[in-house]
Amino acid sequence: MTLRRLTLASLIAVLVCAFAATGFAVGRFTRPAASPRAATGPAPAGRTDDFAAGRRRGMADGMAEGNRAGTAAGERAGRAKALAAARARAPSPPARLPAAGTPSGRSSPSQSPSPFPSPPAASTPRATSPRPSPSVDTPQGRKLLHSNPDCQNAPPPPPSYHGPVQC
Repeated sequence: MTLRRLTLASLIAVLVCAFAATGFAVGRFTRPAASPRAATGPAPAGRTDDFAAGRRRGMADGMAEGNRAGTAAGERAGRAKALAAARARAPSPPARLPAAGTPSGRSSPSQSPSPFPSPPAASTPRATSPRPSPSVDTPQGRKLLHSNPDCQNAPPPPPSYHGPVQC
């Protein structure tokens, strides 16, 4: 049974090779003897010069357009980075502490009375606004994603997300 399959496979391979050789021979012998360019002679010198000049002009125009597009993209990216850096450096607004009352817990006469007693000034923690987390595209954001324990079991952000780290 195996010998019959091997013989059949060999026969098919021989037939495919025969058809390929026949097709190649037919195509080779039916083409014209000389190409049209060879019949007309070499190209005139002006045509190659025109081609070279057109190519140089096209390359120069393409390079200029690429430089313009790259510069515009770089400026946009630079503005975005500068804005993000400015937001990160911006001082937070001063926190409003509740007015400290008198030692007896009552408010002073110059202040409006409050229905809630105010805690002593020394024990009041200074309220600060949370700092915005860095973008996932920045080195600080990637470091935060890898080092923060809250981010360890969270799925990574999608590739199209470019906002702040959220975990």
